[in-house]
Amino acid sequence: MNKSTAVMPTIGLAILVVVIFGFWKVNSDLKSMGGQSGLQNYGLGKSTAYDLRPNIKAEIDAIEQQLADQSKWPKMAADVQKLNEQLAKLVNELSPSEQEELLPRLVPRRWEIDALWILANKPTAPLENLLNYAKSAEFHLSKKPFDSSNELGERLLGRIKEVQDNIATLDRASALDKVKRAIDGQGDIDEAARILSRYDDKDLAAKLNEIIQARGISNDIDSAGKEMGKYEKISDGALKEYAIVRLNQALMDIRLRMISTGLTDEKITRKLGKLEKTVTDNLTQASNARQSRDAEKMRKYQVWALGNIQKVGLGEIEKPEKQKNLSMSDRVKAQFPQARKSAKKDANVALRDAMILHMAPINQGILDEAVAQLFRKVYQKRFDELDEVEQLEVIKRFSTTIKKLPV
Repeated sequence: MNKSTAVMPTIGLAILVVVIFGFWKVNSDLKSMGGQSGLQNYGLGKSTAYDLRPNIKAEIDAIEQQLADQSKWPKMAADVQKLNEQLAKLVNELSPSEQEELLPRLVPRRWEIDALWILANKPTAPLENLLNYAKSAEFHLSKKPFDSSNELGERLLGRIKEVQDNIATLDRASALDKVKRAIDGQGDIDEAARILSRYDDKDLAAKLNEIIQARGISNDIDSAGKEMGKYEKISDGALKEYAIVRLNQALMDIRLRMISTGLTDEKITRKLGKLEKTVTDNLTQASNARQSRDAEKMRKYQVWALGNIQKVGLGEIEKPEKQKNLSMSDRVKAQFPQARKSAKKDANVALRDAMILHMAPINQGILDEAVAQLFRKVYQKRFDELDEVEQLEVIKRFSTTIKKLPV
């Protein structure tokens, strides 16, 4: 077997990972030898074929005694390195058959020296170093031989827990730093919110929530501005006014949200105020246009109502058709009481029908005062000309006729 000396570096954690995963050169050689010949023919730690030279046996015993006594464990990496070199030197001085025979004793000692090396090289930031260290330590602990030191195993487990706590602390600090940068406008707010959901930091949460609320309100204002641009193009006056009224209510809701959340962002306040003015101006224009339309409708309604009133109030009511075609002899006969009575009844019916046809559909509640006075005057005059039967019919029909509205 070629002699080799394992060198334990003291300057790089990356080298530590290689060392731990490789179990060092000496350990690898020992395992190789054990695989070739097997251990079933040897008693643990007892020579059956050879007697070790006294000086080598004494040194191996001394190393085992030192590893068995916690008070003698080396704490500095340099001291662990010396112990490693001492064991490697002894192994290289053994013959192949001696090495093979001592393998069951050497493997646990090699694991213990590796564990001491890991404990002596306590890692520091950055986070990557801690992660690599914890991974290496966990791997080494998972390969612990049965006859190795349980106390070292517990020490290693404690160190792993300590490093994992440090990792959690650094991870939290790094995550919260990313949140702070996002709050300062140097990062993604949505990502910051996802990060902060894993940690409990009320101050950062309050600041981030304020930013998210401000962004939401700002986006709502922008959306409302786009809607206003669409509404300005609506040709239907009534629909346009309805849309703008709804938008104005939405802006009032946004204003109320700002007050309730205590948001005082000047930029957002100015943007909202500018849009509110635009909406108010458009709402005024739409309202004026509606009033103009309503006024024109009312004007046309007064003209229509006046024309209908005049059809009843001016001149004589047109007689029934049979009265128009009376012959001279019939007209003479009409001078007699019975004929006069029949003619009067026909005249009442004609007047009643004219009042119902022309005046009953008029809505007196929306008449201009002058037109309303004429309505009442004509109605009263013509109503008095009717007999009680026709008056009752007029009253009934006026009360049940659907009134016409301005269009």
